[in-house]
Amino acid sequence: MHLAFVSPFDPNDVRVFSGIPHFMVRALRERVDRLSVVGPLPVGGAVRGRVDKLRHRLRGQPYLRAHTWAGVRPMAEAARRPLAELQPDAILSPSTLPLAALDADCPTASWADATFEANLLFYPGFTDLSEAHIVEAHDVERAAIRRASAAVFASAYAARSAAGYYGAAAESVHVVPFGANLDPEDIPSADAVGEAIAARSMGTCRLLFVGGDWSRKGGDIALRVAEELADRGRPTTLTVIGTTPPVTGHPNLRVEGFLRKSVPDERARLRQLFVESHFLCMPVRAEDFGIVFAEAAAFGVPSVSSRVGGVPSAVADGESGVLFDVREQPGAIADRLEALLSDIEGYRALAASARSHYELELNWGVAVERVLALLQPLT
Repeated sequence: MHLAFVSPFDPNDVRVFSGIPHFMVRALRERVDRLSVVGPLPVGGAVRGRVDKLRHRLRGQPYLRAHTWAGVRPMAEAARRPLAELQPDAILSPSTLPLAALDADCPTASWADATFEANLLFYPGFTDLSEAHIVEAHDVERAAIRRASAAVFASAYAARSAAGYYGAAAESVHVVPFGANLDPEDIPSADAVGEAIAARSMGTCRLLFVGGDWSRKGGDIALRVAEELADRGRPTTLTVIGTTPPVTGHPNLRVEGFLRKSVPDERARLRQLFVESHFLCMPVRAEDFGIVFAEAAAFGVPSVSSRVGGVPSAVADGESGVLFDVREQPGAIADRLEALLSDIEGYRALAASARSHYELELNWGVAVERVLALLQPLT
């Protein structure tokens, strides 16, 4: 198959969109006869986009240019000529938006983490939009989803939005979770994970938090869980990566800062922290998927999170971690973790199951194979 990867993101830059396009393209290259990257595509016309953005800012309202017709039409226009020259068998985009105004001569698929409706009033950047902007963004999203031969989403949460809100045909909507954004040399073997799990002492509980948004990702809740466990006589540390908490000098807190995967020593430190941790504790308030949950599973680290948004498609409750209601009290979360830590065999079984979940569901090789299997009959 000759596949065109049509993207508003640069897949050569591992920092863009959490590295998802980068790892997606790398897995695709290993599994298709030919892969042509079309992009990164421009988002919006220069003059019109600046005027609209300024108008909204003067009103004190955010403006999402990519979710407007002025934003998506230049994407389609930029992709049209290279696609005509390439003549691919199929098109795949890591976003719904490039397909909104694209007239293609071959099957098309989007593989996204969310819809506009799923993020509206859910993510901070999608609040306080003008009513006209919201209406237009819905129109753009609806057109993109309905144009796709296959509308693939990383979570059941997003897929329900595509079918239920935007009216996509049920047979065209699919759920394929994303994989862990890890280089091959950073993925421990199954034997190494088994040894790491066995080496984790139950005397001290090591919680890990990896995220750039302390509040949205539930850092304050994770810290209160650590406090609860410590108050019950279970020594506990919460190690924070990716952000600086608005708390200093806390006895249960260890702040590592931002660890760059591009720096060998920092990448090795990140890997070591995963290996040593008992749980990835991320009681998120909003999340479309959460690549970090897949990464934790690769190391046999169960995730502790909220049953909200796309998280249940990234964390299998009782299989690769434990999920709670988003309003659950830290004490109840601590109760469950204390019970697991007091049952060595139960904890080790859950940790081993998390690794199995990674191998079966949460790696890019498996994910890409599933998407290609959806596309193949359409070509």
